[in-house]
Amino acid sequence: MADESQHLSEIMLKHNRIANMQVVFTDIEKYSMRRTQAQISVIDALTQCMKKALSLVSKKYIDYSQSRGLNFQSDIISLATGDGAATVFTFDGLHDIHLSFALKLLEAAQSLRDKDTCAKFNQEGWCNCHPYFNLRIGISEGKGIVFKDLREQYNVAGGVMNMAARIMGLGDSNQIMFTQEAYNQIVDMVDDPHFVDLFAEFADIEIKHNAKIKVYQFVDQSLSFLSSDPPEGLTLKKRAKALMDKMQAAGFPIIPNGISPVERTRFVEIMEGMVDSVTQLVKNARPTITVQAQEIEEDRANKNCDN
Repeated sequence: MADESQHLSEIMLKHNRIANMQVVFTDIEKYSMRRTQAQISVIDALTQCMKKALSLVSKKYIDYSQSRGLNFQSDIISLATGDGAATVFTFDGLHDIHLSFALKLLEAAQSLRDKDTCAKFNQEGWCNCHPYFNLRIGISEGKGIVFKDLREQYNVAGGVMNMAARIMGLGDSNQIMFTQEAYNQIVDMVDDPHFVDLFAEFADIEIKHNAKIKVYQFVDQSLSFLSSDPPEGLTLKKRAKALMDKMQAAGFPIIPNGISPVERTRFVEIMEGMVDSVTQLVKNARPTITVQAQEIEEDRANKNCDN
């Protein structure tokens, strides 16, 4: 058992349990498709990768922790979430620690997969023969509540946790998604004018209770363990919105509710083709229509002159 955290105890006693938090929410993709024994192996592998990532992050910020009397082993809150984990940092001034940890975690998972090639995993993204896994990661920042649960362990609650989980669900394998507040904080504080170029923005993303938010994907083509491809779901939503705008303008029906992602993708593709075809037909017909209109006007003018 880790030593009692003086840092977290101080938040509880002196700050009314409120702290600014950076939350890294991780989820094992296709975890439930594995057999129980394989799930156990995967969870154990994730735990080891997290320990490795936290150890590397602790070394990176050793000067910070020593100057403030911190102990990252006990002061970082790690919570199991069934098929993933939430890691919570409550340190002022470490504006990129959440991203550093997320990258180290993805790199550790990639190192594990590199030990032995598995055709099944490479094709399907899961297998029962190796403890390999892909992760989706969501990062949020904001105020949260630190408390002790029924087992007297430190725990966290608040919207900052919920947002990390929600935007995590918007990403694909080995991608890192940021909330707008987390994005604003890190790009404002990192001393690199080109750092902002490492983020892709997705606007008007609808989440629970019909709320619309902006989310940001961290992208870096130089990192082999990080997927910088656009998330398929967000790309489809962007296409669907553009399509609905075109469809409504042209008098077509909007995309029906209650259909599966596969059906929605196919529907979008079909309707995009229809809209593009109609648009092209209209463009091709415009010169002819214009010429005919000019001819009609000329005939009218000639008739008026004859009269």
